[in-house]
Amino acid sequence: MIGKEFGLSANKINFILSEIGWIYKGIKGWLTTPQGVQQGGEQDENKKSGVPYVRWPSSIIESKVLLNSINQMKGTVESVEPKEENVEPESQGFREKFVAKLRSADGHYVQQFPEDLETK
Repeated sequence: MIGKEFGLSANKINFILSEIGWIYKGIKGWLTTPQGVQQGGEQDENKKSGVPYVRWPSSIIESKVLLNSINQMKGTVESVEPKEENVEPESQGFREKFVAKLRSADGHYVQQFPEDLETK
């Protein structure tokens, strides 16, 4: 249902839901997390095979977190970068010098390790 709404496969949707912390891969199938339950996810299992899966309410397609993750994965929206403050170069620490501009799947901003500092 979610995949059809966004034109993505069930596997991709499960990957996105896992990345934002709403489900996780069990030994067989997918299991809901406490965050997933808060979003309306209900644990169920296939009657024939016994493989667990998570059912979602139809309102899940309106979730801002889910929409943002899907749009970022599709490349249809640019990440909103945090504002940089005007700080004198001498007083800048590592975090100020290398501002976290990349947004992870769960919404946190992360730094890109500078190439000149990478170990080879």
